[in-house]
Amino acid sequence: MIINPRVGGPNALSWVAFWVVLAASVIVNLPDRYTTWTLASSWRNLLCNVIAVAAMFGVMWVLKALVLRDAAVRPRPWRAVGIFAVGAVVRALVLAALLATIGEGEAVPAFRIVSSLTILVPLLVITAGLVDLLRTSAAHRAALQAEAADLVAAEEAAQASTAGLQESAIARVRALLLEHLEAIRGDRSTALEADLRQDVEQVIRPMSHRLFVEETRLAPAPSAPPPARVRWSDVWRSASLGRPFRPVALASFLAVASLNALVNFNQSAPRGLLYTVAEWVLAYAVVTLLGRLLTGPMRRMRVGLRTATLVVASIGGMVLVAVLLATLIDVSGGAAAWRVPIAVMLLGPIVAWALAIDQGFRTQVAAADAEQATANAGLRVAAALAGALRRDEERRLSRALQIRNRFAGDVG
Repeated sequence: MIINPRVGGPNALSWVAFWVVLAASVIVNLPDRYTTWTLASSWRNLLCNVIAVAAMFGVMWVLKALVLRDAAVRPRPWRAVGIFAVGAVVRALVLAALLATIGEGEAVPAFRIVSSLTILVPLLVITAGLVDLLRTSAAHRAALQAEAADLVAAEEAAQASTAGLQESAIARVRALLLEHLEAIRGDRSTALEADLRQDVEQVIRPMSHRLFVEETRLAPAPSAPPPARVRWSDVWRSASLGRPFRPVALASFLAVASLNALVNFNQSAPRGLLYTVAEWVLAYAVVTLLGRLLTGPMRRMRVGLRTATLVVASIGGMVLVAVLLATLIDVSGGAAAWRVPIAVMLLGPIVAWALAIDQGFRTQVAAADAEQATANAGLRVAAALAGALRRDEERRLSRALQIRNRFAGDVG
Protein backbone atom coordinates (compact mmCIF):
# COMPACT_ATOMS: atom_id res chain seq x y z
CA MET A 1 0.00 0.00 0.00
CA ILE A 2 1.45 3.36 -1.02
CA ILE A 3 1.38 5.76 1.93
CA ASN A 4 0.20 9.28 1.21
CA PRO A 5 2.77 11.62 2.80
CA ARG A 6 -0.06 13.77 4.21
CA VAL A 7 -1.10 10.80 6.37
CA GLY A 8 1.70 11.88 8.71
CA GLY A 9 0.55 15.50 8.78
CA PRO A 10 -1.40 17.42 11.43
CA ASN A 11 -4.63 15.59 10.51
CA ALA A 12 -3.28 12.12 11.25
CA LEU A 13 -5.75 11.81 14.15
CA SER A 14 -9.24 13.28 14.26
CA TRP A 15 -12.72 12.70 15.63
CA VAL A 16 -13.67 11.31 12.24
CA ALA A 17 -10.99 8.65 12.64
CA PHE A 18 -12.25 7.88 16.16
CA TRP A 19 -15.80 7.17 15.00
CA VAL A 20 -14.62 5.18 11.97
CA VAL A 21 -12.36 3.01 14.14
CA LEU A 22 -15.10 2.52 16.74
CA ALA A 23 -17.53 1.32 14.07
CA ALA A 24 -14.86 -0.97 12.58
CA SER A 25 -13.96 -2.31 16.04
CA VAL A 26 -17.54 -3.38 16.67
CA ILE A 27 -17.96 -4.80 13.15
CA VAL A 28 -14.83 -6.97 13.26
CA ASN A 29 -15.65 -8.08 16.79
CA LEU A 30 -19.05 -9.42 15.76
CA PRO A 31 -18.02 -12.55 13.78
CA ASP A 32 -14.88 -13.58 15.67
CA ARG A 33 -15.01 -16.98 17.34
CA TYR A 34 -13.77 -15.77 20.72
CA THR A 35 -16.60 -13.30 21.46
CA THR A 36 -20.19 -14.27 22.18
CA TRP A 37 -22.84 -11.74 21.21
CA THR A 38 -26.23 -12.31 22.79
CA LEU A 39 -29.06 -9.98 23.69
CA ALA A 40 -27.90 -9.93 27.28
CA SER A 41 -24.18 -9.44 26.54
CA SER A 42 -24.40 -7.05 23.59
CA TRP A 43 -24.34 -3.86 25.67
CA ARG A 44 -21.38 -5.11 27.73
CA ASN A 45 -19.43 -6.14 24.64
CA LEU A 46 -20.23 -2.78 23.04
CA LEU A 47 -18.99 -0.98 26.17
CA CYS A 48 -15.77 -3.01 26.00
CA ASN A 49 -15.19 -1.86 22.43
CA VAL A 50 -15.87 1.79 23.31
CA ILE A 51 -13.42 1.74 26.23
CA ALA A 52 -10.78 -0.07 24.15
CA VAL A 53 -10.99 2.43 21.29
CA ALA A 54 -10.94 5.35 23.74
CA ALA A 55 -7.77 3.94 25.32
CA MET A 56 -6.29 3.42 21.86
CA PHE A 57 -6.84 7.05 20.86
CA GLY A 58 -5.65 8.34 24.22
CA VAL A 59 -2.29 6.63 23.68
CA MET A 60 -2.11 7.77 20.04
CA TRP A 61 -2.78 11.41 20.96
CA VAL A 62 0.08 11.29 23.48
CA LEU A 63 2.41 9.72 20.92
CA LYS A 64 1.39 12.25 18.30
CA ALA A 65 2.37 15.09 20.63
CA LEU A 66 5.77 13.43 21.16
CA VAL A 67 6.79 12.26 17.67
CA LEU A 68 4.69 14.37 15.28
CA ARG A 69 5.35 17.80 16.77
CA ASP A 70 6.60 19.20 13.45
CA ALA A 71 4.02 17.39 11.31
CA ALA A 72 2.53 20.66 10.06
CA VAL A 73 5.91 21.59 8.55
CA ARG A 74 7.23 18.16 7.61
CA PRO A 75 4.73 15.28 7.34
CA ARG A 76 6.06 11.98 8.67
CA PRO A 77 3.82 9.20 7.34
CA TRP A 78 5.78 6.24 8.65
CA ARG A 79 5.87 7.67 12.15
CA ALA A 80 2.10 8.05 11.91
CA VAL A 81 1.78 4.41 10.81
CA GLY A 82 3.89 3.43 13.81
CA ILE A 83 1.54 5.39 16.09
CA PHE A 84 -1.44 3.63 14.48
CA ALA A 85 0.22 0.25 15.12
CA VAL A 86 0.90 1.01 18.79
CA GLY A 87 -2.69 2.22 19.18
CA ALA A 88 -4.00 -0.97 17.55
CA VAL A 89 -2.01 -3.11 19.99
CA VAL A 90 -3.36 -1.08 22.93
CA ARG A 91 -6.91 -1.52 21.67
CA ALA A 92 -6.37 -5.27 21.32
CA LEU A 93 -4.95 -5.73 24.83
CA VAL A 94 -7.59 -3.56 26.51
CA LEU A 95 -10.40 -5.24 24.57
CA ALA A 96 -9.04 -8.70 25.44
CA ALA A 97 -8.91 -7.86 29.15
CA LEU A 98 -12.37 -6.30 29.20
CA LEU A 99 -14.09 -9.09 27.25
CA ALA A 100 -12.60 -11.62 29.64
CA THR A 101 -13.85 -9.70 32.71
CA ILE A 102 -16.98 -7.63 32.10
CA GLY A 103 -17.88 -8.80 28.59
CA GLU A 104 -18.63 -12.22 27.21
CA GLY A 105 -15.62 -13.66 25.43
CA GLU A 106 -12.11 -15.02 25.71
CA ALA A 107 -9.07 -12.79 25.93
CA VAL A 108 -6.86 -14.48 23.26
CA PRO A 109 -4.57 -11.41 23.02
CA ALA A 110 -2.49 -12.83 20.14
CA PHE A 111 -5.54 -13.04 17.87
CA ARG A 112 -6.83 -9.62 18.89
CA ILE A 113 -3.43 -7.98 18.30
CA VAL A 114 -3.15 -9.42 14.79
CA SER A 115 -6.76 -8.52 14.05
CA SER A 116 -6.31 -4.92 15.24
CA LEU A 117 -3.08 -4.44 13.33
CA THR A 118 -4.29 -5.87 10.04
CA ILE A 119 -7.67 -4.14 10.01
CA LEU A 120 -7.39 -0.88 11.94
CA VAL A 121 -3.97 0.30 10.73
CA PRO A 122 -4.94 0.29 7.00
CA LEU A 123 -8.30 1.83 7.93
CA LEU A 124 -6.58 4.62 9.86
CA VAL A 125 -4.24 5.28 6.91
CA ILE A 126 -7.20 5.63 4.53
CA THR A 127 -9.18 7.79 6.97
CA ALA A 128 -6.22 10.08 7.71
CA GLY A 129 -5.69 10.65 3.98
CA LEU A 130 -9.36 11.50 3.41
CA VAL A 131 -9.58 13.81 6.43
CA ASP A 132 -6.40 15.62 5.40
CA LEU A 133 -7.73 16.04 1.86
CA LEU A 134 -11.01 17.44 3.17
CA ARG A 135 -9.44 19.86 5.64
CA THR A 136 -6.55 21.08 3.49
CA SER A 137 -8.83 21.62 0.49
CA ALA A 138 -11.25 23.58 2.68
CA ALA A 139 -8.38 25.72 3.98
CA HIS A 140 -7.13 26.28 0.42
CA ARG A 141 -10.56 27.39 -0.76
CA ALA A 142 -10.87 29.67 2.26
CA ALA A 143 -7.54 31.28 1.32
CA LEU A 144 -8.75 31.76 -2.26
CA GLN A 145 -11.98 33.32 -1.01
CA ALA A 146 -10.04 35.64 1.31
CA GLU A 147 -7.90 36.66 -1.67
CA ALA A 148 -11.10 37.38 -3.64
CA ALA A 149 -12.37 39.62 -0.82
CA ASP A 150 -9.03 41.49 -0.74
CA LEU A 151 -9.14 42.01 -4.51
CA VAL A 152 -12.69 43.35 -4.33
CA ALA A 153 -11.65 45.70 -1.52
CA ALA A 154 -8.66 46.91 -3.58
CA GLU A 155 -10.87 47.61 -6.59
CA GLU A 156 -13.42 49.44 -4.44
CA ALA A 157 -10.63 51.51 -2.83
CA ALA A 158 -9.20 52.41 -6.26
CA GLN A 159 -12.62 53.47 -7.52
CA ALA A 160 -13.31 55.48 -4.37
CA SER A 161 -9.91 57.17 -4.70
CA THR A 162 -10.61 58.05 -8.34
CA ALA A 163 -14.01 59.48 -7.44
CA GLY A 164 -12.40 61.46 -4.61
CA LEU A 165 -9.79 62.90 -6.95
CA GLN A 166 -12.51 63.94 -9.35
CA GLU A 167 -14.59 65.58 -6.61
CA SER A 168 -11.50 67.41 -5.34
CA ALA A 169 -10.70 68.64 -8.85
CA ILE A 170 -14.26 69.86 -9.34
CA ALA A 171 -14.05 71.75 -6.04
CA ARG A 172 -10.78 73.38 -7.06
CA VAL A 173 -12.20 74.41 -10.44
CA ARG A 174 -15.18 75.91 -8.65
CA ALA A 175 -12.84 77.80 -6.31
CA LEU A 176 -10.86 79.07 -9.30
CA LEU A 177 -13.99 80.36 -10.96
CA LEU A 178 -15.11 82.10 -7.77
CA GLU A 179 -11.71 83.74 -7.38
CA HIS A 180 -11.97 85.15 -10.86
CA LEU A 181 -15.51 86.39 -10.22
CA GLU A 182 -14.40 88.14 -7.05
CA ALA A 183 -11.54 89.74 -8.95
CA ILE A 184 -13.88 90.93 -11.68
CA ARG A 185 -16.13 92.61 -9.12
CA GLY A 186 -13.22 94.71 -7.91
CA ASP A 187 -11.52 95.31 -11.23
CA ARG A 188 -13.25 95.68 -14.61
CA SER A 189 -10.01 95.79 -16.57
CA THR A 190 -9.92 94.32 -20.04
CA ALA A 191 -6.76 92.36 -19.21
CA LEU A 192 -8.49 90.51 -16.36
CA GLU A 193 -11.42 89.64 -18.59
CA ALA A 194 -9.01 88.22 -21.15
CA ASP A 195 -7.27 86.13 -18.46
CA LEU A 196 -10.64 84.81 -17.29
CA ARG A 197 -11.66 83.87 -20.83
CA GLN A 198 -8.33 82.10 -21.36
CA ASP A 199 -8.69 80.30 -18.02
CA VAL A 200 -12.17 79.10 -18.93
CA GLU A 201 -11.04 77.87 -22.35
CA GLN A 202 -7.80 76.17 -21.22
CA VAL A 203 -8.66 74.86 -17.75
CA ILE A 204 -12.29 74.87 -16.70
CA ARG A 205 -13.95 73.66 -19.89
CA PRO A 206 -11.43 70.82 -20.63
CA MET A 207 -11.49 69.67 -17.02
CA SER A 208 -15.27 69.66 -16.90
CA HIS A 209 -15.47 67.66 -20.13
CA ARG A 210 -12.81 65.17 -19.04
CA LEU A 211 -14.37 64.72 -15.61
CA PHE A 212 -17.70 63.93 -17.19
CA VAL A 213 -16.11 61.40 -19.53
CA GLU A 214 -14.03 59.77 -16.76
CA GLU A 215 -17.02 59.46 -14.42
CA THR A 216 -18.91 57.55 -17.06
CA ARG A 217 -15.95 55.19 -17.47
CA LEU A 218 -15.94 54.07 -13.84
CA ALA A 219 -17.07 50.45 -13.53
CA PRO A 220 -19.98 49.55 -11.27
CA ALA A 221 -19.14 48.60 -7.71
CA PRO A 222 -17.51 45.16 -7.74
CA SER A 223 -18.76 42.20 -5.79
CA ALA A 224 -17.03 39.02 -4.72
CA PRO A 225 -18.06 35.89 -6.60
CA PRO A 226 -20.04 33.30 -4.66
CA PRO A 227 -17.62 30.93 -2.93
CA ALA A 228 -16.91 27.68 -4.76
CA ARG A 229 -18.31 24.83 -2.68
CA VAL A 230 -17.97 21.07 -2.74
CA ARG A 231 -21.47 19.58 -2.61
CA TRP A 232 -21.93 15.99 -1.54
CA SER A 233 -24.46 15.47 -4.33
CA ASP A 234 -21.70 16.39 -6.79
CA VAL A 235 -19.25 14.15 -4.93
CA TRP A 236 -21.58 11.17 -5.37
CA ARG A 237 -22.09 12.10 -9.01
CA SER A 238 -18.33 12.14 -9.57
CA ALA A 239 -17.79 9.04 -7.44
CA SER A 240 -19.82 6.93 -9.85
CA LEU A 241 -17.86 8.28 -12.85
CA GLY A 242 -14.22 7.91 -13.84
CA ARG A 243 -12.95 4.66 -12.29
CA PRO A 244 -15.38 3.91 -9.46
CA PHE A 245 -14.13 0.33 -9.07
CA ARG A 246 -10.57 0.15 -7.67
CA PRO A 247 -9.54 -3.54 -7.75
CA VAL A 248 -5.92 -3.24 -6.53
CA ALA A 249 -6.68 -0.98 -3.56
CA LEU A 250 -9.79 -2.92 -2.49
CA ALA A 251 -8.21 -6.36 -2.87
CA SER A 252 -5.09 -5.26 -0.99
CA PHE A 253 -7.11 -3.84 1.91
CA LEU A 254 -9.22 -7.00 2.23
CA ALA A 255 -6.17 -9.26 2.05
CA VAL A 256 -4.33 -7.34 4.77
CA ALA A 257 -7.47 -7.21 6.91
CA SER A 258 -7.85 -10.98 6.62
CA LEU A 259 -4.34 -11.84 7.80
CA ASN A 260 -5.81 -12.39 11.26
CA ALA A 261 -6.94 -15.77 9.94
CA LEU A 262 -3.38 -16.93 10.69
CA VAL A 263 -4.22 -16.72 14.40
CA ASN A 264 -7.99 -16.92 14.37
CA PHE A 265 -9.33 -20.42 13.53
CA ASN A 266 -5.90 -22.00 14.35
CA GLN A 267 -4.78 -22.22 10.72
CA SER A 268 -1.22 -23.10 9.88
CA ALA A 269 0.90 -20.31 8.40
CA PRO A 270 1.02 -21.81 4.85
CA ARG A 271 -2.71 -22.43 4.84
CA GLY A 272 -3.49 -18.95 6.17
CA LEU A 273 -1.23 -17.32 3.58
CA LEU A 274 -2.85 -19.40 0.85
CA TYR A 275 -6.30 -18.17 1.89
CA THR A 276 -5.05 -14.58 2.00
CA VAL A 277 -3.59 -14.80 -1.51
CA ALA A 278 -6.74 -16.50 -2.76
CA GLU A 279 -8.87 -13.75 -1.28
CA TRP A 280 -6.74 -11.08 -3.00
CA VAL A 281 -7.02 -12.84 -6.34
CA LEU A 282 -10.79 -13.35 -6.01
CA ALA A 283 -11.43 -9.74 -4.95
CA TYR A 284 -9.20 -8.38 -7.71
CA ALA A 285 -10.84 -10.55 -10.37
CA VAL A 286 -14.42 -9.78 -9.32
CA VAL A 287 -13.89 -6.02 -8.96
CA THR A 288 -11.98 -5.86 -12.27
CA LEU A 289 -14.85 -7.68 -13.98
CA LEU A 290 -17.37 -5.26 -12.44
CA GLY A 291 -15.31 -2.33 -13.69
CA ARG A 292 -15.14 -3.64 -17.24
CA LEU A 293 -18.83 -4.52 -17.37
CA LEU A 294 -20.29 -1.43 -15.70
CA THR A 295 -17.93 1.54 -16.01
CA GLY A 296 -18.91 2.33 -19.60
CA PRO A 297 -22.70 1.87 -19.25
CA MET A 298 -22.74 3.82 -15.95
CA ARG A 299 -21.50 6.94 -17.73
CA ARG A 300 -24.68 6.96 -19.81
CA MET A 301 -27.02 6.46 -16.82
CA ARG A 302 -28.88 9.11 -14.84
CA VAL A 303 -27.24 10.13 -11.58
CA GLY A 304 -29.60 8.22 -9.28
CA LEU A 305 -29.43 5.03 -11.31
CA ARG A 306 -25.66 5.32 -11.62
CA THR A 307 -25.23 5.68 -7.87
CA ALA A 308 -27.60 2.79 -7.17
CA THR A 309 -25.67 0.64 -9.63
CA LEU A 310 -22.42 1.40 -7.82
CA VAL A 311 -23.90 0.53 -4.42
CA VAL A 312 -25.62 -2.67 -5.55
CA ALA A 313 -22.66 -3.84 -7.64
CA SER A 314 -20.27 -3.32 -4.70
CA ILE A 315 -22.48 -5.35 -2.38
CA GLY A 316 -23.09 -8.07 -4.97
CA GLY A 317 -19.40 -8.29 -5.86
CA MET A 318 -18.36 -8.67 -2.23
CA VAL A 319 -21.03 -11.32 -1.64
CA LEU A 320 -19.66 -13.24 -4.63
CA VAL A 321 -16.10 -12.97 -3.28
CA ALA A 322 -17.29 -14.14 0.14
CA VAL A 323 -19.14 -17.16 -1.31
CA LEU A 324 -16.18 -18.20 -3.46
CA LEU A 325 -13.74 -17.79 -0.56
CA ALA A 326 -15.97 -19.71 1.85
CA THR A 327 -16.27 -22.51 -0.69
CA LEU A 328 -12.49 -22.66 -1.11
CA ILE A 329 -11.88 -22.73 2.65
CA ASP A 330 -14.52 -25.41 3.15
CA VAL A 331 -13.32 -27.62 0.28
CA SER A 332 -9.69 -27.37 1.40
CA GLY A 333 -10.60 -28.41 4.95
CA GLY A 334 -10.14 -25.05 6.64
CA ALA A 335 -11.79 -24.30 9.98
CA ALA A 336 -14.82 -21.99 10.34
CA ALA A 337 -15.13 -21.41 6.61
CA TRP A 338 -17.76 -18.68 6.94
CA ARG A 339 -16.07 -16.28 9.39
CA VAL A 340 -13.56 -14.50 7.13
CA PRO A 341 -16.10 -14.31 4.25
CA ILE A 342 -18.54 -12.56 6.61
CA ALA A 343 -15.88 -9.94 7.32
CA VAL A 344 -15.43 -9.54 3.55
CA MET A 345 -19.17 -8.95 3.11
CA LEU A 346 -19.22 -6.40 5.95
CA LEU A 347 -16.05 -4.44 5.16
CA GLY A 348 -15.80 -4.88 1.40
CA PRO A 349 -18.70 -2.67 0.28
CA ILE A 350 -17.77 0.05 2.81
CA VAL A 351 -14.19 0.19 1.53
CA ALA A 352 -15.39 0.11 -2.10
CA TRP A 353 -17.69 3.10 -1.46
CA ALA A 354 -14.94 4.94 0.44
CA LEU A 355 -12.54 4.54 -2.49
CA ALA A 356 -15.20 5.76 -4.94
CA ILE A 357 -16.08 8.73 -2.72
CA ASP A 358 -12.39 9.58 -2.42
CA GLN A 359 -12.17 9.76 -6.21
CA GLY A 360 -15.34 11.87 -6.45
CA PHE A 361 -14.22 14.20 -3.70
CA ARG A 362 -10.83 14.78 -5.30
CA THR A 363 -12.53 15.56 -8.61
CA GLN A 364 -14.91 18.07 -7.02
CA VAL A 365 -12.14 19.70 -4.97
CA ALA A 366 -10.08 20.24 -8.14
CA ALA A 367 -13.13 21.70 -9.94
CA ALA A 368 -14.03 24.03 -7.03
CA ASP A 369 -10.44 25.25 -6.71
CA ALA A 370 -10.22 25.89 -10.46
CA GLU A 371 -13.52 27.80 -10.38
CA GLN A 372 -12.37 30.00 -7.49
CA ALA A 373 -8.94 30.57 -9.08
CA THR A 374 -10.59 31.66 -12.35
CA ALA A 375 -12.85 34.10 -10.51
CA ASN A 376 -9.84 35.48 -8.62
CA ALA A 377 -7.96 35.99 -11.89
CA GLY A 378 -10.85 38.12 -13.19
CA LEU A 379 -10.92 40.13 -9.97
CA ARG A 380 -7.15 40.60 -10.14
CA VAL A 381 -7.45 42.10 -13.63
CA ALA A 382 -10.33 44.36 -12.54
CA ALA A 383 -8.39 45.58 -9.49
CA ALA A 384 -5.32 46.29 -11.64
CA LEU A 385 -7.39 48.24 -14.18
CA ALA A 386 -9.05 50.26 -11.41
CA GLY A 387 -5.64 51.05 -9.94
CA ALA A 388 -4.26 52.09 -13.34
CA LEU A 389 -7.29 54.34 -13.93
CA ARG A 390 -6.75 56.00 -10.54
CA ARG A 391 -3.07 56.67 -11.27
CA ASP A 392 -3.91 58.05 -14.74
CA GLU A 393 -6.57 60.31 -13.26
CA GLU A 394 -4.17 61.53 -10.59
CA ARG A 395 -1.53 62.45 -13.17
CA ARG A 396 -4.05 64.17 -15.47
CA LEU A 397 -5.60 66.22 -12.69
CA SER A 398 -2.17 67.11 -11.35
CA ARG A 399 -1.18 68.55 -14.72
CA ALA A 400 -4.47 70.46 -15.02
CA LEU A 401 -4.19 71.86 -11.50
CA GLN A 402 -0.65 73.04 -12.15
CA ILE A 403 -2.12 75.19 -14.95
CA ARG A 404 -4.79 76.35 -12.51
CA ASN A 405 -2.16 77.37 -9.96
CA ARG A 406 -0.31 79.38 -12.60
CA PHE A 407 -3.46 81.28 -13.50
CA ALA A 408 -4.33 81.76 -9.85
CA GLY A 409 -0.88 83.26 -9.34
CA ASP A 410 -1.49 85.63 -12.22
CA VAL A 411 -4.76 86.72 -10.65
CA GLY A 412 -3.05 87.32 -7.33
